[in-house]
Amino acid sequence: NNNVNVNNNVNRSQEAATFLIICECFVRYSVFFQKHSQHIPICLRILLTQHNIYPSNVRSRICYLFCQFAKTLRKELCPYAQSIAQSLSPILTLRLEGNLINTCELYSFEDILPLYEALGALVGNENVPPEQQRIVIPEIIHPLVQYSNWSR
Repeated sequence: NNNVNVNNNVNRSQEAATFLIICECFVRYSVFFQKHSQHIPICLRILLTQHNIYPSNVRSRICYLFCQFAKTLRKELCPYAQSIAQSLSPILTLRLEGNLINTCELYSFEDILPLYEALGALVGNENVPPEQQRIVIPEIIHPLVQYSNWSR
């Protein structure tokens, strides 16, 4: 039986260590998801939601783990590129001298760098159709354009 027994409510867990271990397992066993891609949506749901409630060191690690997961599974994640970009869009904020440019104040610049790297690997993948790239790229660069316009 190839079923992955992951409780759908794990991402709501208040226990940061448990959440982090689950995310670590997704990355460590990402080869499994290459062969069983039907389980990728549950991983994305867990990796991309509800981690704002955890301490900053856990959020930083989750950003890094998501990058590793996305780079390993970039071919399998192509169908989800747009929804991933939309999910991460609120997090992709930049700071200037301590003032927030966007609404998310939980992530540092170092936290969001792996997210940009992951999105670049996904969108730059040759398996992502140009039509989808034209939709996803603005989601990624919008925070950068806001930063550029705001800092002038």
